[in-house]
Amino acid sequence: MQYDFDRPVDRRGTGDMKGSFAPRTECSRTPLVLAGAEMDFPTAPVIVQALSAFAYRGLYGFTLADDAYLGAVVRWMGNVRGVNVSEKDIVPTLGTIFALSTAIRAFSRPGEGVIALHPSYYRQDRAAVRNGRRVVSVPMRCRAGRYSTDFNALAEAMARPENRILILCNPHNPTGRVFSREELKSIASLARETGTLVFSDEIFAEHTAPGVEMISMAEMLPECSLTCTSLGKAFNFTGVNHANVIIRDERLRSAYIAQRDIDHFGSIDPFFYHAVIAAYTSAGREWIDSVRVQTTENAVLLKRLLPELSMSPLEGGYIAWLDVSGTGMDGNGFAEAMEKQQAVLVDRGSEYGPGGENHIRINLATPRANIREFAARVHALLTGRKIQ
Repeated sequence: MQYDFDRPVDRRGTGDMKGSFAPRTECSRTPLVLAGAEMDFPTAPVIVQALSAFAYRGLYGFTLADDAYLGAVVRWMGNVRGVNVSEKDIVPTLGTIFALSTAIRAFSRPGEGVIALHPSYYRQDRAAVRNGRRVVSVPMRCRAGRYSTDFNALAEAMARPENRILILCNPHNPTGRVFSREELKSIASLARETGTLVFSDEIFAEHTAPGVEMISMAEMLPECSLTCTSLGKAFNFTGVNHANVIIRDERLRSAYIAQRDIDHFGSIDPFFYHAVIAAYTSAGREWIDSVRVQTTENAVLLKRLLPELSMSPLEGGYIAWLDVSGTGMDGNGFAEAMEKQQAVLVDRGSEYGPGGENHIRINLATPRANIREFAARVHALLTGRKIQ
């Protein structure tokens, strides 16, 4: 099936948050919003069709994770992710950050540490702080734009008994790294030695670059990890508060479910129930494969058009992590100039903690025309031209 990923998406009149972003600018050009890790594509047609049929029936009551739902997740994890899970391992929750917050409350106490590999997704840090925990920063190493784990620093942080949880984002947001099997083995070994729980955010896992191996922590560390999956990034369902956590260990699973229920998890969103069953099919996989082609081509196009900006290798996800220091500006200065002078909104790297100061982040799951327009406006900024 052919998909038109170059048709501009219309966000007007939907209450859509990304559609409400308005650059602070005096430029008269149409705003270009490349901030946010959210696709500029409608979701897969197979999901739209399933939800349309369900909506027409008009029954939106409490909904259970029954055999149809759990079976769809099991098959998808096995056939697409290469992870063997059973139905009992699957714990539905109210979204990725809700899932992380539940883990923080279940397995740590106020004042204890939550380890983050920086730069990292700022909402994860925020979840720790809002739950009264300390964010323990372990900066990643960066060589020629490629990030790797500083295992000496990580081992030191994990050895402290007050640091109870490690957040692992794989594929990594914002750098685009997919952690190698060797790295994950080392992290798993440290977790076993120190008794540290690993919360593995794998919501970008379906969007890996060709030839890149994506290993799940659910396979690498089944006795001491929680693995979060979702339609959010995979199928552009970022506004739906629902996810599934894979917990292989029975003791961990029981404790997690108890805290989840204390946090008031009522039932599965009935629309999400039908979306999962429709998405986790061969038609859903075909759509994701087509999206991956588009985002990979956009990454190649961006690098060709903007050699002035150094992009970290995109091993997973569909966000570009760009070092702008070669322009003579830091990330905040570059982002502010693009917003005010060129009507372009990007994510500021400083929001992602230590190591992000000279970077910006942009969305690659967008029509090719937007990448070309972004490059044109960057060149206009750097040459001092005005785009009218």
